[in-house]
Parts: sequence; structure tokens; C-alpha cells
Amino acid sequence: MSPKILIVDDRQELLGLWEEWANNFKAANDRPDLEIVGVTTFEAAEQAILAAPSPCLLVTDVELCDLEGRSGLDLLPLVKEANQSAKAIVMSANRAHKIRALELGADIFLEKPIGEKLFCDTLKGLI
Repeated sequence: MSPKILIVDDRQELLGLWEEWANNFKAANDRPDLEIVGVTTFEAAEQAILAAPSPCLLVTDVELCDLEGRSGLDLLPLVKEANQSAKAIVMSANRAHKIRALELGADIFLEKPIGEKLFCDTLKGLI
């Protein structure tokens, strides 16, 4: 099975950008085996985490428009439960989320705005 990168952002335009950058990373690093999956909702992220194969890397925004008040931080325990070796990158424009993200198991916290080089270098460091 191919290693899966799950990218979660409720803003479609940002999700499209993260997916484009992840695909650029995939091509530049000769990783045709990587599967890039992008979703805009907590529910879709939860389904992707539970589907085989579970992600080897979760890239998530903190703030998701979720009717139940769940955030990208709530995905961290789910991905770690599905795949203990999974890595996680949490992104937010709000630096106040950093400590909580790291406490919940994020490997990296990226403060928005983020450039493509930093995004791709971070992927390379975790995959």
C-alpha cells in the first residue's frame, strides 16, 4: 500500500494550495508512491484516517468549520491511534495553538502564512 498524506483545511483555496505543494514535493523527490488526500471537513478527515491505509502524515489546519466544535487538534489522537508511527503537522495563524498542538502529539507546528519551501522542507523532514 502507498504511504498516504492527509491534508485537512476547511478553506478550499488553501487546501488546493497545500495539495499542489505536496504534489510538487512528490514530483521533486521522486516519490510516485505517495498518495495525497485532501479534505475540507472533520468528518471526511476522520473517514480518511480510519480507511486503510491510515495516513503516515497528517497535515491539518487547527480551525475547521465544524458544527460540533471539533478542530484539527481533535484529529491528532485519532491519527496516532490509527497509526502509532504517523507524523503530524499542525498549521495555524494563531500562535496560541502551538503548545496545545505539541501536547496532543503534533511533530511540527507551522505558523501561517507559510511558503512552499518551508512546507516542502517540513514534509521532507517527516517522511
